Amino acid sequence: MPETTPTSAMGLELEGFEQDFAQTAGAADAAADDMFAEMSPQGNFTTKGLNALVKSINRIHDIFEIEEDYPEFSADATELPQEFMREITMVKAAADDAIAAGKVDEDKAVTLDGIADDTDLMMLAGSVNSLATDKGFKAFLKEAPPEGEAIETVEAPPPSLPQASEEDTDKLFLDRL
Repeated sequence: MPETTPTSAMGLELEGFEQDFAQTAGAADAAADDMFAEMSPQGNFTTKGLNALVKSINRIHDIFEIEEDYPEFSADATELPQEFMREITMVKAAADDAIAAGKVDEDKAVTLDGIADDTDLMMLAGSVNSLATDKGFKAFLKEAPPEGEAIETVEAPPPSLPQASEEDTDKLFLDRL
């Protein structure tokens, strides 16, 4: 039987942790994909309507400091791809936050309800374009702290230890000898 050293045992623990982490991450990705698939509008969308929305999403990429544009569609579709839904949802969430903060008027809300054809896609593209030119929305995104930085940390004082008398300290040291 091979000898297990503390180092090899730690390696086995780390390997198990990595496998657990990969499984958990995979499950989270699958759950997110399912969520975006459920949110995806169903309908008859032509490349004209789809690409109008793509252009408005790409236009707002500059505000979000996203360098890579979403590619245009080359075929009609009956639902929006999950990756495209992620981008639309990102814009919707930012718009909702800006509205809640009072930086953007409620009429600039992005809604995904009832999208079933090119007319609805064009209206959604118009909403996104309106946000792309809204000064309040741009200012909100610039002032909003990135996730994780909004949490304020307060350093707690170290716990106080009971004070021993000089006699107790001497006795403790002598007991150890």
